[in-house]
Amino acid sequence: MKKSFVIASGTVIVAAVLTVGAVTASVNPWSIFTKVQGPVVLEEGVTFQPPSNQDKANLVKSIDPVTGKPAMQLQNKAEGLITKTIKMNHDGFSIDLEFDYVNRNGEIVLIPRSFHKPGAVYGAVISIPNTNKNVFEFEGSLYTVDVERGTIEKLLKDQVGGYSIEDAKIKSKQPSPNGGDPFVWWGSRPSINPQGTTLVFFTNRSGKEEVWVKDLISGEEKALIQGAITPEGWINETEFVARHFGSLLKIHAKAGKSENLGEMFSVAVSSPYLVGQKSSGEIEIIDLSNGNSRTLKHESLARASSVVISDKNLNIAIIAQPVPEKPKFELLIVNMKDLTTKKLDIPEGKVARSLQWQDDKTVLVNIYELTSRDQEETIVVDIEKL
Repeated sequence: MKKSFVIASGTVIVAAVLTVGAVTASVNPWSIFTKVQGPVVLEEGVTFQPPSNQDKANLVKSIDPVTGKPAMQLQNKAEGLITKTIKMNHDGFSIDLEFDYVNRNGEIVLIPRSFHKPGAVYGAVISIPNTNKNVFEFEGSLYTVDVERGTIEKLLKDQVGGYSIEDAKIKSKQPSPNGGDPFVWWGSRPSINPQGTTLVFFTNRSGKEEVWVKDLISGEEKALIQGAITPEGWINETEFVARHFGSLLKIHAKAGKSENLGEMFSVAVSSPYLVGQKSSGEIEIIDLSNGNSRTLKHESLARASSVVISDKNLNIAIIAQPVPEKPKFELLIVNMKDLTTKKLDIPEGKVARSLQWQDDKTVLVNIYELTSRDQEETIVVDIEKL
């Protein structure tokens, strides 16, 4: 399935952006931007609102003390949202899983859920490029779902490389000799290259923490590299960046060769660039195609808590803290070409939690009150007005 990056027309975000007026020198820059109550998230070009912290608090309050059932349900909100229940056969049991999605001109965009029915919890939903399928994690293994057809299938083989999922299930029910968690992850933390041909995933099926690779064309599966490694993003068709505790690695998905890129935090990857913080007061921009590196020093960058890159114009958005010990946040917009920087002070008493690029000139900043996480809002920032 080819994914579209066109913003869903008619959503609250698009309408909000159109109402932003021109900046004048006498206007407080913070006040000109539109604010939307609750969190707003962008998924494959579609904006939606997941349940807010206030929604979750209201759910708890609505629970009947006699029946133990809530009077309300959590739900995602998006224009044209469709919810579909699909049956899944798991260990001989039939389980109903619910999926939210939006059909935009024939292209299916699956909307992730932060809430599920008891016993039907799944996570790590990612699309397989150029197909109608998505990958999700359930009970320590990976599956594909085609919401249009209403089908769920196993993604990983039951037996490969001398390991059997049946043996793994037996092992997972036995006490661990060293007192640790005996749970066996047959497949977890999936990541797929932009061409939709290669999947890498975490597993401990061998008794050791490893990353395996699956060729989505031939179906071949094999061990790639040892370690509790979490992919951060793909550089090209065969190489990806992954985190191994504090360090970053550049890994070749075919050969298994790795290069240590050093310690780096608050990382963003947009091929071929890697952006992150190695030390206080600065961020580093690395072109992984040639190894060239540039450093941006800024007084606000004592701590970069979140970094995202705009894919088209290569601007960088950063949630920065001038003093890590104090809840004072700033939004920095960095032009990757010349490293010129724009800044927006986020009012005191507000905590900046996350940010996303809505389009090439608009950033969504999710914030909440320092004294109450229930008071959430999303700020629609037009960077041309900073």
